[in-house]
Amino acid sequence: MTLADLGYNAVLENYRIEQGLDSFGVGRVISEHKERYIVKTTENEFEAEIVGNLRFTAKNMSDFPAVGDWVAISEYDENKVLIHAILY
Repeated sequence: MTLADLGYNAVLENYRIEQGLDSFGVGRVISEHKERYIVKTTENEFEAEIVGNLRFTAKNMSDFPAVGDWVAISEYDENKVLIHAILY
């Protein structure tokens, strides 16, 4: 399975690079429950949470990840990742 199989495309990749997020991995939010997420990558499904900066700069609920969103992630523990940004 590739990211393209999950719906990732060149527009999202260009945005990731332009925003300086190319050092992070990429995943797609497939489940959400009270600021806890499941993110799917080509290799695995991870439990995820958002970083503090993303939480504190959010002005409303649309600033948080939702099911279907592509996100920039970093793995911090076995089967756990942090969400650093939403890719638009």
